[in-house]
Amino acid sequence: MRLHTIFFYLFLLSVPFQTRKVFLGDYSFYGGSFSEYATYFIYLSDFFLILTLLSWLMSRKRLSYNKPRRRLTDHRILTYLVLFFSLLVFGLVFKRDYFAISLYQFLKLFEVSLLFLYVYYNLGKEKVLINALFLIAVSGFVQALIAISQFVQQGSIFSSSPIFQKMTGESFLNLYISGVAKFIVEGQKVIRPYGTFPHPNILAGFLIFSLLATIYLYLESKQDKLSSKFYLGKYYSMKGSKSQHLFYSLSWILLIFIQLAALFLTFSRSAWLSFSVSVVVVTIFYVSRETIKINSFLHRLIKFIALYKEMFTVVALFMCLLVSQLSFISSRVNEDIYQKGNVPNNSALSDRKFFNDVSRETISKNVLLGSGLGTFIFQIDDYLERNNIEQELNPWQYQPAHNIYFLVASEIGILGLLFFLLFIFKIISRSIRTLTLSVDKKFNNEDYFVSHETKYMNNPRLSYFLLVVILSFLLIGLFDHYFWTLQQGMLIFWFVLGLIAVNSKD
Repeated sequence: MRLHTIFFYLFLLSVPFQTRKVFLGDYSFYGGSFSEYATYFIYLSDFFLILTLLSWLMSRKRLSYNKPRRRLTDHRILTYLVLFFSLLVFGLVFKRDYFAISLYQFLKLFEVSLLFLYVYYNLGKEKVLINALFLIAVSGFVQALIAISQFVQQGSIFSSSPIFQKMTGESFLNLYISGVAKFIVEGQKVIRPYGTFPHPNILAGFLIFSLLATIYLYLESKQDKLSSKFYLGKYYSMKGSKSQHLFYSLSWILLIFIQLAALFLTFSRSAWLSFSVSVVVVTIFYVSRETIKINSFLHRLIKFIALYKEMFTVVALFMCLLVSQLSFISSRVNEDIYQKGNVPNNSALSDRKFFNDVSRETISKNVLLGSGLGTFIFQIDDYLERNNIEQELNPWQYQPAHNIYFLVASEIGILGLLFFLLFIFKIISRSIRTLTLSVDKKFNNEDYFVSHETKYMNNPRLSYFLLVVILSFLLIGLFDHYFWTLQQGMLIFWFVLGLIAVNSKD
């Protein structure tokens, strides 16, 4: 195993944790309190990612740009990425009001773009890919256990150990702390779990990814396609003695159900909605490409249930969980999500409407270059002044637009948003084209993994799951900003983009 691969595995394990060094800037207390969006951080995940990239670049096998199968330029992906960063550099030169903050945000975007390239050039090796997904699944399981414990305890689980709390980056959670995400159930406040993420919504986004990675590995194990793929952990096989078979079945049930339960307990409505819609869309796409014979449907269904009994067990357990939590679901769904007013008032839709109004006005005044990377929160006071809104905002109300498309256009202009979207949709279109070309393949009877570790994979099963993940992320982007502004959100978003790119045929 190469050194850069080891560092990459450590990087993946560090992604969920907020272990970081804080560097205060001139605007770190903008609005009267500490601002996450005007402060500089070096995370533990940054450290491992930098070690990964440096050791990779110094390794003997340099990038083979002359190999046609490994060129991004053939598909305009790299072209759009270069154009996107050219605009960012252009904006840095001409938008200097908050230069230090813009430069920091630029470096973060540059870092995650290097992550994308690393994934593209290295995770075509099936052992590395399977191990990476396995680590994501393990991380998701650990985060789910932490989140469930926080929900049961209704507070931080590491609060009794400040050193460990600082090491993990767990947020301080208490019913009486202002700004902690909570909602009302039968007159009582209920804290939403964070895991070690900065907000429950980001935890939910990560759990969508880890849950689907776990399900993908489960389905691959059912097809006996993991026997030679693991460097890490024990091979989860359905072969062996009855006791081994039972152990493996219970392991998969536990891994999947715990993450699914934690995703539910985040009470992230945007994640619930996005995940459900994405699953339906991808399922329709899958069914439309498959020929189903009605006369053999019942027989195939019985065989399907017998083969995937662990998944049906998880579904049954999850339905029991939903029934037991109906009061929580009702309270969260029927919560007052819109209150009229000109300023954010801690209701979901009115807050987002206010930030989007600020964004639209910012775009209209900065169409080409935007206001500058990382400068959205500084536009809020200007918006209030221009619109004669005299109400003073609370410190927590200085937030980026809760829509990454409005936010990107606000900060780097319409053209920057265009190149950003072209970059994403070109990657997705390649993945869809891969699935379209695979329509005549028997997914369950043909091994899509090639034997040589340096060749690329084009596994339709993986493509379907990655499409669910990226569609969920893009839909969440309509309601939240963390894929553009926060460390964990940026890392998982660009990591998934890299996985989609590497799993698509050239």
